[in-house]
Amino acid sequence: HQLGEGLEIRILKALFLLKWVREFKATPRNIAILLIDRPDIDIRAHEKAVREALANLESQSYLQRNGEVYEFLTDAEKDIEVEIKATEIDESQVAKLLGDVLFADVLRDPKIRYEGNGQDYVYARKLDDHLIRRDADLAVNIITTDHPNHAQPDVLAAQNTGKAELLAILPADTRLYEQARLYLKTQKYVQQNGGTADPTRKAILDQRGQQNNARRQEIFNLARDFLGQAPLYLNGTRLENVGPGDARNRFARACQELVSVAYPNLKMLKGTYGEDTLIKAFRDQDDLLAGGAYTPSEAEQEILTYVMRNQNNGERTSIEEMLRHFGRRPYGWYPMAVLTLVARLFRMGKVELRAGELLDAESALEHFRSTRMHGAVRVRMQQHFDPGKVNALKKFHY
Repeated sequence: HQLGEGLEIRILKALFLLKWVREFKATPRNIAILLIDRPDIDIRAHEKAVREALANLESQSYLQRNGEVYEFLTDAEKDIEVEIKATEIDESQVAKLLGDVLFADVLRDPKIRYEGNGQDYVYARKLDDHLIRRDADLAVNIITTDHPNHAQPDVLAAQNTGKAELLAILPADTRLYEQARLYLKTQKYVQQNGGTADPTRKAILDQRGQQNNARRQEIFNLARDFLGQAPLYLNGTRLENVGPGDARNRFARACQELVSVAYPNLKMLKGTYGEDTLIKAFRDQDDLLAGGAYTPSEAEQEILTYVMRNQNNGERTSIEEMLRHFGRRPYGWYPMAVLTLVARLFRMGKVELRAGELLDAESALEHFRSTRMHGAVRVRMQQHFDPGKVNALKKFHY
């Protein structure tokens, strides 16, 4: 591309003259105002033309952009800028950087605090459908302009249907990925060439290193702003009740719905459960509970069905396995809830607990309170004998 005698040349001349004038901030708007040459100019069209010219000049390394401020490059600076842009980096590094910024720096919370029960739920982090680190029942998937279907939200929403996944589609603005790539390229180039003996090159590289630190902050600011605007989808439907705003707050609100959708059986739990409810279930002198007069709740019946099914299939059921099973979808039950429900079933005489031998209430409580003992505790349906047969057996012996 050859520069003509038009707007691009005028911009270069102006920024060359102003390169060492620190008081002038060469933002697109300030540059546009500086280059107004007649009173009847269409300001909006003029600003648009200036922005396009600046982008073109930056792409050819005549200018460098730091945030919203553009800077004219000398021949030595231009040579280094061209070399920086030609530096090869692994695209996985870009994804890692953006994943860290979007999730760790902006959203920050590694778990979802569900207001319905005060419990924390781990979620998987995804960037453009690619899993970052560990998988989990729940997921937050952030779609950037790098995704092949970014411009087709209907396609992305359809793919989101049926998943326990909150989908966020970032605005159609390529700056986030562009700045992330340039940050990594600059970082690599400065590290590789920082030992130069040429004082001019060394001064330029030191300046590029300092500017790169500011670029890292710009990446954070872009990520925060984009997440504050991104449309959110759950089960294929846009969450209209979560509008633009603070990124962390809107994601926290949306994740409440994510937990509710992912764990429909959470509503089976009535009330909250803690160590106090566990102790009460084992020790409370409730004759109705101990005498089997209570009818199991919906949640307790669900546990009984699980134990019975395993038993009929010849499978052993440990407390550890129960916590894992009922912690997953569609339940999402937290450990203390499951332990308390099993303790209540034990007191009702519906199940028996063994750890090599039959456990009484106090021994069972001790095992339940120790995480490392959960694998040793087996749960079985309590055997019930026909009273008539029991009496007949007694008469036979006596």
